[in-house]
Amino acid sequence: MKRPPWLEPLMAGAVLRIIAALLGYGFFASDDYRYALEPAWREATTGETAPASAIRSVVFSRVLAMVMRGAHSLGVDDPSWLTRSVYLALGLFSLLAIPGVYRLTTSRFGESAGRTAAWLMACEALVPRLSTRALIEMAAIPPLVWGLVATRAPRRGIVAGLLLGAACMLRFQVGIVALTATAWLITQRRFRDVAAMALGGLGTLLMQGLIDLGSHGRFLATLTDYVAFNAEHSSRFGKAPWFTYAVFLVLLTLPPLTMWLAKPLWRAARADTLVASSLTVFVVVHSLVPHKEERFVFSVLPLAFVLMGVALTEARAGVRRVFWSVNALGLAVATLSDGQHNIIDPLRSAGKAERIAIVGGYEVPALYAGGRPLERFDDAGKLTDAFTASPPAVPIRIVVSADRPQPELPTPGLVCTPPRVFTGDIVDRVLVWLNPRGNGRRSPKNAIDCEPAP
Repeated sequence: MKRPPWLEPLMAGAVLRIIAALLGYGFFASDDYRYALEPAWREATTGETAPASAIRSVVFSRVLAMVMRGAHSLGVDDPSWLTRSVYLALGLFSLLAIPGVYRLTTSRFGESAGRTAAWLMACEALVPRLSTRALIEMAAIPPLVWGLVATRAPRRGIVAGLLLGAACMLRFQVGIVALTATAWLITQRRFRDVAAMALGGLGTLLMQGLIDLGSHGRFLATLTDYVAFNAEHSSRFGKAPWFTYAVFLVLLTLPPLTMWLAKPLWRAARADTLVASSLTVFVVVHSLVPHKEERFVFSVLPLAFVLMGVALTEARAGVRRVFWSVNALGLAVATLSDGQHNIIDPLRSAGKAERIAIVGGYEVPALYAGGRPLERFDDAGKLTDAFTASPPAVPIRIVVSADRPQPELPTPGLVCTPPRVFTGDIVDRVLVWLNPRGNGRRSPKNAIDCEPAP
């Protein structure tokens, strides 16, 4: 029996994702910790189900909580291993996109291009690590890809609507792709499929509305409030140039190789209007929003891989060799790295400390403290004053940025150890070196352990 051409990339992708999941327990962005990992951990360990945000759906965190509960039932209590269980599940789920990208590409460009696109989905440098982190942008990829596969196929409109709707439940912005796919069907004069897709999409919209009604007390509360909040407040979180996402997509082609890939990319885009229009409209709409982060366009990486698969297949052998060689180097670095250890490890390794004092205003992922109470102090002076007035009666760990003023310790009634420095991995350290102001949360942290004086 002939093996499917996507099987080898699937197996390679599985190995890479398992490695990335088991070696790492950090998080990619604060939103992913705050609105996914943390509420999932609280639900799995305490039964608390209150939404973490008024504008975010509970769908993703509830799914992650199910995974954590399963691991917890097997006796896993360590927060870092509960996190790994989630990352492993997400990585395995992401494998569904590999044969999906193959199907999406071969249906228009043939087997050779489909195989290359599948390899990109399996092991493009960023993908294994991103696929094994609690990113709603990445979790939305499998239903998005298969939704577009169903869109292309005749008489699959309702399946396409359900799958694209499921992707939207994970990442609301994917609705831009769903609308573009619907418009594409209209240009193809496939009106029955348009009606069927609308029916499937309305079904998932109803489901999301009922979930919001149960979790937030109002039908479609998270969707409507999320749109309203971002329309008014997104600029508060920073602004970036309009071309930010275009630069990101160009970097995927590994300049200067872009010069040899540009023409076949353009030909592929003209030949596949479904994929090209979905990618273009998604990126253009996001480019109009002042606040930009690269992760916002992660959901459409597979659409870029479809076009890149075609371009790499048509490129000269030398271009392909250089691309995959450079990609292999980046793949090793990205897959083996893990972010935020500078703040996670001081919490994980607190030992017999019963409380943890945090000095400064940086993000603190309470999940990794294992339930220990966290106390916040604006600066070292306020902590020193508070501990002088009322020394802690139990062992306590103090965490403070190494590049900020340190508390004057020991204060009366406390015996403290010398500071222990925690840094991030090599990638975090390089980012801090390149841009210390923009990567303050990745800066080294000092941990000081104190006990009541005998």
